[in-house]
Amino acid sequence: MVGLWAVRLGYYLVSRVAKTGKDVRFDGVKEQPAKFFVYWTMQAVWVFVSLLPVLFVNGARSTAPLAALDALGILVYGTGLCLEAVADYQKSVFKAQPENKGRFIDEGLWSYSRHPNYFGEMMIWWGVFLTCAPSFTSTWQYLAVASPLTVMLLLRYVSGVPLLEKMAEQRWGDSAEYQEYKARTNLFVPLPRLFKDTHTS
Repeated sequence: MVGLWAVRLGYYLVSRVAKTGKDVRFDGVKEQPAKFFVYWTMQAVWVFVSLLPVLFVNGARSTAPLAALDALGILVYGTGLCLEAVADYQKSVFKAQPENKGRFIDEGLWSYSRHPNYFGEMMIWWGVFLTCAPSFTSTWQYLAVASPLTVMLLLRYVSGVPLLEKMAEQRWGDSAEYQEYKARTNLFVPLPRLFKDTHTS
């Protein structure tokens, strides 16, 4: 599960950098060694915490039989992976069209959420945890719930959504079209307009 996620996301990120020539997330960071070190140290800790469920399962002496929780985990994981992959693909196609240069995407999944790829990423790690949980051999191993919780909190409140929202506001904040898009579209959870999450706009 983690291998499939890593291959897909790795291919997407490498392809994106190859096309644009840079990763805007590193702008203003690479020139500051101390900040760059802290940035990558935090990334390493994030990866370690995210992998806790898998590390516990791989370290187990025996494998538990498949249970209903495994099926639920696989369903959540698969849904999240598809959601993230489709959102990334739609954004790549959108950006590749010359007429969309300088525009924000508001099509496909992006018409339901301003960050559907991040929501998919969160679902992936909840799916991994749910799939691994039946194989835990001690109560303390359930602390691995820190994996999906960390991913969810960081993406939603720290390094994911807040950063991109700030960048988008700097770029399109004066655009009435963008403000209208924000008003009608969920911030995080991809849901129809009927379920607009007004308090997260």
